[in-house]
Amino acid sequence: KDSEKEGTVEVTFTSQTPRTLKGSIKDTLIQQVLAQSILDNTNPGTRLKTVSLMSDGNQYASSDVMKNALFSAIKHDENPGVRREAIKAVGNLPFDDNSRDALLWVLQNDKDAGLRILAINCLDKQIGTKKLVNPTTRLALQERVSKDDNTYIQIKAKNILAKLDS
Repeated sequence: KDSEKEGTVEVTFTSQTPRTLKGSIKDTLIQQVLAQSILDNTNPGTRLKTVSLMSDGNQYASSDVMKNALFSAIKHDENPGVRREAIKAVGNLPFDDNSRDALLWVLQNDKDAGLRILAINCLDKQIGTKKLVNPTTRLALQERVSKDDNTYIQIKAKNILAKLDS
């Protein structure tokens, strides 16, 4: 659960017996438990709720432990809803090389066109940031122009490349 006004979250998890841990999302232990919940929980609903907490622009999602959990969810979670929320969360974080690389990974590897569209839209919002301008980004976008089966992604990739060149 999360109480945004108070900055407090309550986490229920099961070890041998159900336990509840309550504390501020600022707390490193709470962040570690949330990250583990994203990575290890077998219930996709729980993973989705945890990732959604991060996608709401939560400033504490930018801690390394939380970002790494989001990057892992983007690449490895079998549930497209969880991946979608993780992409949205990364799109709301301060943009850095790891965020760029995670979004490019989605663009190049995810079979879900909707998730690729979300990723390319997140990348488009970063036009003008130096972190977006590099050979890897250009190569990934050029590949999408010629190989993506979704016309929107082809056009968006072409437009981003044109913006990068201007």
